[in-house]
Amino acid sequence: MDERSQGRNGADEGGFSEKTDGGLPMDPKPPVYDADDARQGEVILKSRGRRSVFIAGMIGIALIALIIIIVSLR
Repeated sequence: MDERSQGRNGADEGGFSEKTDGGLPMDPKPPVYDADDARQGEVILKSRGRRSVFIAGMIGIALIALIIIIVSLR
């Protein structure tokens, strides 16, 4: 076998190696996450202060975008 047919750990690409590059054994089964647990991007705005900061940030981004558009049209 030439070096190109071997994987990163020296095993054949179709096979599995018992150890990683660091010499630690690999986890035989990776963790499985439910779709609801793996979902990201939830914004939690429970307090009035957090809501205010979030809304101010969104308005600030919109104003910056508007200013950039106006300046670029001149």
